[in-house]
Amino acid sequence: MRNNLHLWLGVAACCSLLIWGLGRQHKINLLESKTVPSMPLAWYEFGKKVAINPAADLPKKLVIQSFKNYDTKGFISEKEWNARLEARVKKTYEDFFLSSLYTQEAERYKEKFETTGRISWMINNSEDPIFLQRCFFPLMIREAKDLNGKWRPVEYLTLGFQDYYFKEFSIYPGEALPFHYKPFTGSFKTKIRFKILGTDCFYYSKPFTGYIEYGAFKKAENEMSQYHYKMDQFRVFDVPRGSCSGFEE
Repeated sequence: MRNNLHLWLGVAACCSLLIWGLGRQHKINLLESKTVPSMPLAWYEFGKKVAINPAADLPKKLVIQSFKNYDTKGFISEKEWNARLEARVKKTYEDFFLSSLYTQEAERYKEKFETTGRISWMINNSEDPIFLQRCFFPLMIREAKDLNGKWRPVEYLTLGFQDYYFKEFSIYPGEALPFHYKPFTGSFKTKIRFKILGTDCFYYSKPFTGYIEYGAFKKAENEMSQYHYKMDQFRVFDVPRGSCSGFEE
C-alpha cells in the first residue's frame, strides 16, 4: 500500500510539473505572439584608446564592463573629435567664425554624451593583442535572456555592412577602448550582455541585470528589413560561434 502511495504521489508530481510547464510555455508563446516588434538599431560611439587604470583589479583577459574607478575623462567621441579637428583646420585658415561654430558643436556633443548615455570599456588586460572586426567602427550589439533563459539579440545592425570592406581593429595589452551607449528601458527585468565580433571568435561581456521592452527581441518587418542584420551574419572571416572572453553562459 505504501509503495503504491509513493508511486501515485510521484505520478501526480510529474503530471503537475508537466501541466505547469505547458501552461508556462503557453503564456510565453502568447506573449511572443502579441508582442509588438521594437528591436532598436545598435548605436555606439567609440572614443580614443587610453592606458589601463593601474588601480583597477582586473582579470588577465579582455574585460567589457563599466567600472567605478573609471570615469569619462579619457572619452572623446568620434563626432566630438571630428568637430574639434574641423575647428583647428578653420582656425589655421583664420576662419574664426567657422572655427567657433565647430568648437560649439564639439561642446554640444560632449554635453549630450555626458547626460544621455553611459560609458563602458573594452579593457585588454591580457598578454596578447585583441583583434576585432570593424567596418567604420567595431561591430557590436547587445543580447538579453528571454523568458526561456535563451540569449537573443535585442539590437540590429544596418546599412548593408556586408557590402563594405572589413578591417582589423587592435586593442593591445594595457589599452582600454571606451565606448558610449544608450541604456535600455522597459518593464522586463533580465540579464544583458555586450557581444563584439572578433576575427576568430565572439567576445562577450559579463552579464548584468537590466530592463528592456520584450518587443526588442523581435525585428519589425518593413521595407528596410533587408538592411537589418544580426551579428552572426557578419562572420565574413568564418568566425566560430564560441566565446573567447570566458563569460559566455
